[in-house]
Amino acid sequence: MAGHEVTIDVDDLEARKLLDDAASDETRKAVLEAAGASMRADLTRHFRDREKEPVDNSVWPKLGQKFPKRYFWSGTRGNSVAEAIREPRIDGDTVTVNIDSPALEHKIAENPPPIRPGAGRKFLAVPANARAAGWDGRPTDFRGAGEMAFAFARASDDPNRWVPALVAHTHYQRQITKGKNKGQLAVARAGQTATHGAGEVQFWLIREAKTKHDPKALPPEDALAESARIVALGVFARLTGGRP
Repeated sequence: MAGHEVTIDVDDLEARKLLDDAASDETRKAVLEAAGASMRADLTRHFRDREKEPVDNSVWPKLGQKFPKRYFWSGTRGNSVAEAIREPRIDGDTVTVNIDSPALEHKIAENPPPIRPGAGRKFLAVPANARAAGWDGRPTDFRGAGEMAFAFARASDDPNRWVPALVAHTHYQRQITKGKNKGQLAVARAGQTATHGAGEVQFWLIREAKTKHDPKALPPEDALAESARIVALGVFARLTGGRP
């Protein structure tokens, strides 16, 4: 199975000393299942905590803009790391939890390789504004700024450099003329005349993206093992009255 596997060998746990031949198969199974459930719960909690961490909006491509949350670590859209945690697998006295997330694998790597476009594509598309960042489909299907066109635009972090981008082909915004938002721009709806926005960058197009190793991508394995040990011993004591 693809993804990262977190494994605890019960031989390393105090609970293993109690799981000798005198223990019933039912007790052994219950203790191992409890250790696995503990691992899964701790991993889920860790990724939820990572999702709550503040986001640095000062770096490219945001440069001060506030983009919608992508729920990389934990979410409900089916593509977060937490949602990729599989059910524990028991093999002998070993409990394994698989996290089927290539994105997590990339963050765990000591020297992550550059992320490059898939087969048949030349560029990766990086959102240039909040509307584009909230789009879940293919960048070429994005219609938040009307039709788009390929063009070269001044880089947002270096006005002396021109880079490939997808830009608004025509105007898509109108200027508000009344109320407290007078003078501000808003996306023109059907029947409204758009007067601004043509040429604005919606997606930056890059050849590759480089990322750094994330030392906090996973919780410490010794902490997972200790938590699983405590849970396993508690289940054993409950099932046997504390007797081996």
